[in-house]
Amino acid sequence: MKAKSMAMLVAFSVMLLSSVSFASGIGTAKITFSASNISVVPGGSGTVNYNVSLVSGSPWGTSTNVVNAANLSKEGISVSLSKTYADPNYAGVMTVKVSSTAAAGSYAIMLNTTGDDPSLANSLFTVYVKPSAVNTTTVPVSAPVANFALYNSTTKTVNASKGANLSLMAMDGKLINVSVPAGTYVKIGNSTLSSYNLSLAIYTISNLTAPSAASKDIVTYGFAYLVNGLISPTMEFVNSTGSTRPLVTTAQYNASWTSWTFLGGKQVNTSYVGGKYAFADVWTHNSTLNEIVNKQFFKPVMWVFMIKPSNVTSSTVPTTTAPYTAPTTRPTTVATTIPYTSSTSSSGYYVAAIIIIIIIIAIVIAATMHKKK
Repeated sequence: MKAKSMAMLVAFSVMLLSSVSFASGIGTAKITFSASNISVVPGGSGTVNYNVSLVSGSPWGTSTNVVNAANLSKEGISVSLSKTYADPNYAGVMTVKVSSTAAAGSYAIMLNTTGDDPSLANSLFTVYVKPSAVNTTTVPVSAPVANFALYNSTTKTVNASKGANLSLMAMDGKLINVSVPAGTYVKIGNSTLSSYNLSLAIYTISNLTAPSAASKDIVTYGFAYLVNGLISPTMEFVNSTGSTRPLVTTAQYNASWTSWTFLGGKQVNTSYVGGKYAFADVWTHNSTLNEIVNKQFFKPVMWVFMIKPSNVTSSTVPTTTAPYTAPTTRPTTVATTIPYTSSTSSSGYYVAAIIIIIIIIAIVIAATMHKKK
C-alpha cells in the first residue's frame, strides 16, 4: 500500500511540473513579413505573407492576433489573417482592406502571437494609403481631429525630497520607465508643490499621421505625464530654487525610435483630443541596454512615439499584461505600479508552489499510513 501511494504521488507531481513548464511559456518566437510595407489606394486592398517561426523552446499552440484592429477600423482599415492558430513554424497571408474614405498617410499594423510556448512575440507592419485619384479638387469640410484614448496608466504620490520611479508596459510589451530625481518639485504659477500625484499614461491614437517634417515615420502610440490628473504645459518640474528639473525617461526601443511633443489638445474624461505637433524630441540610445533615454522632459504634456519604416518588422519577446479598460473618472488613490527593475521569472513561483503542494501531500499520506498501523 505504501509503495502504491508513493507511486501515485510521484506521478501526480510529474503531471503538475509538466503543466508548469508549458504554462510558463519559456520559448521565444519571431514574426516576419515577405515585404516591409505595402501601398493601397482608398477603396482597394493588398496582401502580404507572414511567418511565425520558433526561435527557441518547443512548439506549442500559438495564436496570431492584430493588436490594434479596433483603432485601425476607426481609420477605415481592416486587417484579416488567413491563419491564426497552429504550432510554429507556420505561415499565413495578411489581407489589408482600405475604405474609400480613409485618409492618405502611413499606418502601423501591430501583430502579436500568444501561446504557452512561445509566450509572446510582436511585430509592426506599415501600410501606406495613397491619395485618391478621384475628386482630387474636393476640399473636406473639416480635417479629422486627433484623438488619444487611454490604454494604461500608473500613478504615484511623489515626495519632492525623495523622488520616485514609475514603470508602465505599452501595448507592444515594452516598458517605459520614468525616474523623478530627489529634489523635484512642481511649479504652478506662483505656487510650488512639494507633494503631488504623478501619472504615467499610454494612449492609442486615431486620426493622426506623422508631421510633414517626418512624413515617412510611422505613428505608433502616445504617452504623457499627468500632475494631479492634468496634462498641462503651464506646470513645470523644478528644483528647490525654481530652475527646471527634467525627469529621466527610458523606453525599451532601439535607435530608430523617437518622439514628437504634441501640444494644444484638451482632456475629455480619460481621453486627450485635438492639438498639433510642436517639435521633435531628442533621445539618446544606450546600446548596452538597447534602450532610448530622454533627459529633457520637464512638463506634463503629451508625446507621440514614432519609428522609421525600415525597422517596422523587428520583433521581440517581452512579457505583457492584458489591455487596460479606461475608467470613467481618474483615480484619486495611488495605483500599484509595475516594478521599476525586472523581477524573477514567474515560472520560479509556479515550481515553488508545486513543491509545497507535494510536501503537503506527502505529509497527509504519511499520517494516513501511520493511523492504519
